[in-house]
Amino acid sequence: MLAKRFEDYEPSPGDERDPEVFVELRAAVLSRSDAERSIRDAVQHAREHGYSWAFVGSLLGTSGEAARQRYGHKQDAWATAAGVECVTVDEASGQP
Repeated sequence: MLAKRFEDYEPSPGDERDPEVFVELRAAVLSRSDAERSIRDAVQHAREHGYSWAFVGSLLGTSGEAARQRYGHKQDAWATAAGVECVTVDEASGQP
């Protein structure tokens, strides 16, 4: 029965898809990927320069914990669990 339906199928003009839509969507996905990579690198750089997860999270529009979970490394998770203090940065001045 399925084979018969396949053999009898006649595509209609409405079955065609505009390839430009695919190109547009693919470009948007690649752009988002580039943006995520840029954010990840900037977060790593900020952390290397002493910015707290709370400060990073505030710039990302989330909590410090959520930022750490998304962009942190295992050593950051260990430090948080162990209660190790990180260098914090004054949010107003941007200085440690």
